[in-house]
Amino acid sequence: NYSDGSQKTYDVGPVSDFAVLVPKTEQITMGKWVHDNYQGTVGEKLTYQIFVDLEQLFKTRIIKNARIVDLLPAGVTFVSTGDGKDSYTIVDNYLNSGRQAIIFNLGDLDMSKMSGAYVNKYIYVTINDKAVPSNRTTEDKNNKNYSYFIGDNLDALVKDNNIKTYYTLKDFFDVNGNGDKQEKIIGAERDIIVNLPSEIRSLKWIRKEGQTAWIPTGIDIPYNQNFEYNLSTENYGDSLISKLTIYDRLPYNG
Repeated sequence: NYSDGSQKTYDVGPVSDFAVLVPKTEQITMGKWVHDNYQGTVGEKLTYQIFVDLEQLFKTRIIKNARIVDLLPAGVTFVSTGDGKDSYTIVDNYLNSGRQAIIFNLGDLDMSKMSGAYVNKYIYVTINDKAVPSNRTTEDKNNKNYSYFIGDNLDALVKDNNIKTYYTLKDFFDVNGNGDKQEKIIGAERDIIVNLPSEIRSLKWIRKEGQTAWIPTGIDIPYNQNFEYNLSTENYGDSLISKLTIYDRLPYNG
């Protein structure tokens, strides 16, 4: 249109537009942090934070009976979780691992009904006298804390839909129950700082006959069933011991 009211039409030819549709890559991310672990002394209170990010899943996804399984090392004592509304279960010697498990029961996680598709949990613990000094840890004796994210249909959901997972952890104890302890599943681990005075420490462990894991707490056992003790003396001092004698007094009647 022109200012004098006249009009002129221009032929600009056909007009088209297009967009490239890129398939969304679904992923589940799990992270873990340790807070307030400053000195590493016996009695120090510290916090484990566990975070599972589900924001990159399609809204049609539902994870059935989702759980976070946190396996505490012997060197910490459970105090509480971060929310009075948490639904969790405490299991001693979980799956014959010798560890106490804190299992958060999350129910069915329906992505279409979650305003924020993530899970954030806290576990409060204290360092106890069974912790291993950081400069004396080994592959078998350490203070590592393991966490896993599992669900009744999660393994199949991940594999069948090529869902990326960050991060994964070896399933040492067959937490997902499929019989494979070598596979890696969604999980995270964290170590802690432990500083203890130089000492010679004697520990006593117990287990039922036929079990593989030693536990530091007592066991419930019926009359006439066999059990075993394990005596352990560890030198966390600065000098070698040339001679060591251990006496163990067994309980008896009479």
